[in-house]
Amino acid sequence: MGCFFPCIHGVGSGKTAAFIIPLIEKLKDASKEDAKRIVIDFAERTIDEVYAFADGFYIMFPLKRYELAEELVGYIRGKR
Repeated sequence: MGCFFPCIHGVGSGKTAAFIIPLIEKLKDASKEDAKRIVIDFAERTIDEVYAFADGFYIMFPLKRYELAEELVGYIRGKR
């Protein structure tokens, strides 16, 4: 499925952002469709929180899941 994780300084250096663990727990036993909704909801909440401060967004999903990125792009465009 892949997850949406905002870029946070230090995540790659052994530090883990506090919001990642609850997200992973929710995804662990979720069906493919439930996981999609969990990830999109998380991404939309994160976008809402940083929209006023962001110059743009970098959206990437693995395994050619273009429809997920397309959904988020539509969400962001709707905020203008």
